[in-house]
Amino acid sequence: MKRILLFISILLFINSIANPLFSQSKKALKLHKKATKKLSEWQNPHPQWKHLGEIKIDTFSIDPNETKLRIQFSAPLSYMPVREENYLHTINSLQESLGRRFKKYDIQIFTDGQELATLIPNYYRKSMALDPVRFKPTEDQRIPIVRRLESEIPTKGMYKRNIALWHSHGWYYEAKLDRWEWQRARLYSTVEDIFPLTFVLPYLCSMLENSGASVFLPRERDTQTHEVIVDKDGGSKYSNIALSNIREIETKSPGFLYKDTLFIGDNPFQMGTHMRYHSTEKGNEFLRYVPHLPKDGNYAVYISYVQSEENISNAKYIVYHTGGKSEFLVNQKIGGGTWIYLGTFNFRSGRDSRIGSVLLSMKSDEKGWITADAVKFGGGMGNVARKPTDELIPNQWSLKGGVKGVVMDAQRIDPEMVEWKISKKPRYMEGSRYYLQYAGAPDNLVYSLNDGKNDYTLNG
Repeated sequence: MKRILLFISILLFINSIANPLFSQSKKALKLHKKATKKLSEWQNPHPQWKHLGEIKIDTFSIDPNETKLRIQFSAPLSYMPVREENYLHTINSLQESLGRRFKKYDIQIFTDGQELATLIPNYYRKSMALDPVRFKPTEDQRIPIVRRLESEIPTKGMYKRNIALWHSHGWYYEAKLDRWEWQRARLYSTVEDIFPLTFVLPYLCSMLENSGASVFLPRERDTQTHEVIVDKDGGSKYSNIALSNIREIETKSPGFLYKDTLFIGDNPFQMGTHMRYHSTEKGNEFLRYVPHLPKDGNYAVYISYVQSEENISNAKYIVYHTGGKSEFLVNQKIGGGTWIYLGTFNFRSGRDSRIGSVLLSMKSDEKGWITADAVKFGGGMGNVARKPTDELIPNQWSLKGGVKGVVMDAQRIDPEMVEWKISKKPRYMEGSRYYLQYAGAPDNLVYSLNDGKNDYTLNG
């Protein structure tokens, strides 16, 4: 009898728990069904942004206890400039569709993995609370990639700012015709592919850099047609690297390796090796890059290294030129695996380390690694080779939308019957796609987005 009473007591206890849970679950299901019906009637309140993609509701969830309704939208909602006005307009449109039953619910909108309200910049917030995460720190702790020592370090202006600047199109390979040509039409004895660089390079870049910024260009900036590479893996003829007082040095991969011709998939900064060594507080240990220059003139000087958090942030480089010497501190924690521009200097022909070299010192008050890779003098000639692929993608015009899809041109050239072609132009005249390959940019981000089927419309 006692066992029967105990069993009945357990059943009553379970029932007392299960009934509210069942009731709550039933209520949630009913609410979800009602919200599904209401939201299916929702209309996009931002038709002016429909060209960004379809703005639609993907999923939603309801929490009756906290009276919250979380709605997940498709990513194009995040593509429009989000302001308080259109954010509130979206909320109001949802409340209208949901009706009185959800009037007291707190509606939260998510899109592309983030809450829509967080996409409103502080500058445009009027009634909404400011986002403290976006407040500018009282002291900027960033360290520029390159600091020139002989000039006064600015405290304002564009110091510690990195600017990516593109100065127009360039000479490119047209696969349908199997030839290199300008991207833009000739106009009054010039072309738009090279005219803007005549003021961007000598004036705009100089003004930005004199204001303290670091300027990065996706095209070669030096109009010097000669180029000399100094690298331990083999560079230009008669150029060399001299090591002074260095006892311990390691050779590691990857690093730069010079090739006279680059083909599709070649990344010169992944094909060679680099050197690294520990910094020292005392002593006079250094590497000296000594080029053999073909003629007198101005040459841009580029350095390269492999970045690491274990590297120091003040590696000292000294450029010796006909005007004396120029000293730089380079932050090797960032900016590795590519060409880093130091400046343009005058050099004499031949090889003379006193007026034509780059010295990398081991001395630093920071403890860590210093890495050393190739040094480049001058802009040089283009060395990226191109030829047609098995399939071609037509050019897409920005104003007309273009023709999408792969086409087979009736007059196209069999790729097996043609040879690889380089531009035969100075590298500064070429389009960005070719310099970026030479500068170590990953092919899947820059120039192989359509498997090499079209250099004009890279993404196909």
